[in-house]
Amino acid sequence: MIKGFTDTRIFKCPRCGKPISFEKNPHRPFCSKKCKTMDLGSWFVEEYQISSPMESEEKLM
Repeated sequence: MIKGFTDTRIFKCPRCGKPISFEKNPHRPFCSKKCKTMDLGSWFVEEYQISSPMESEEKLM
């Protein structure tokens, strides 16, 4: 990062949609610790999952 450069772009929190800046935000990409924790909880109860490659139809028969 260039010394003296600041990133003032505005992003949406992936959990609640609140507009936030990444600059000096320890919870990025989330707006707060609450949103960060809620998102982690969603992973724990398996609301989210990483998809696996689809099997071909020939293998299923």
